[in-house]
Amino acid sequence: MNRILLLLAEVKQAVGGDRIAILPETDVRAVHAKKVLKVGTGDVIRVAVEGEGLCNATVIETENGFGLQLGDISPARDLPPITLLLALPRPRAAKRAVRAAAQMGVREICLVGAARVEKSFFEAKDTRIEVLTGMAREGVMQAAVDAHVPQLRMEPRLWRVGEHLPDDVVRVVLHPTGAKPLGEVLREKNASKIVLAVGPEGGWLNNEVEFLMREGFVPAGLGIRILSSEVAVAVALTVTHEHINNCVVRNALKTDAALLTLDCDQTN
Repeated sequence: MNRILLLLAEVKQAVGGDRIAILPETDVRAVHAKKVLKVGTGDVIRVAVEGEGLCNATVIETENGFGLQLGDISPARDLPPITLLLALPRPRAAKRAVRAAAQMGVREICLVGAARVEKSFFEAKDTRIEVLTGMAREGVMQAAVDAHVPQLRMEPRLWRVGEHLPDDVVRVVLHPTGAKPLGEVLREKNASKIVLAVGPEGGWLNNEVEFLMREGFVPAGLGIRILSSEVAVAVALTVTHEHINNCVVRNALKTDAALLTLDCDQTN
């Protein structure tokens, strides 16, 4: 936990105009701050207000609870334009995968059914939306650069996933038989908004891959090794973020080159 994430409802306006938040002493964020970060009254820690932005906060003395006085807030940046379409893993693995995805940075996580996904997974206590949202918040606090939490959705019926996806995205399904590596597919498609479909333990069935391809998904691979769902998520997002960062750099260079050309034309 490298930045404490506060809900907007936890932030109050104090007398004098200061914005403060008081967390219960037993709140995991307060416990972490005191026992791990070892902060006390007057110390400054990093904070994010969900949906609003990032700031530093000063620990203040309160009669009860762990008090924070917020400084000036820098507006939150948008989350990366990545949607993770993940066949729901076993509940404990699902929690780890959601936390990892949020930590690495995605805009949306859609947990879907598949032939190799047990229906009971959708009914488990650990896969309730509120539990998984909590895991996503943990991931955001670990990464320490975001104030937005990925949106989570559950869709037990794989055949309905297309209803929730925009048209202006590159759709990729990860499958061992993918003809080309993920990075190569993203480069060829010049992808800037991406949906990644990661299958269940044991992989997608062939008819599921065929269905996704009819929905506009392009198959891609992550190499010859058999990866667990949570590792596949981490590897796929690493490759995808590298691609997006390279696109940003290339676009910046093109802009600089265009400005330089314009300046030369005007000079001449």
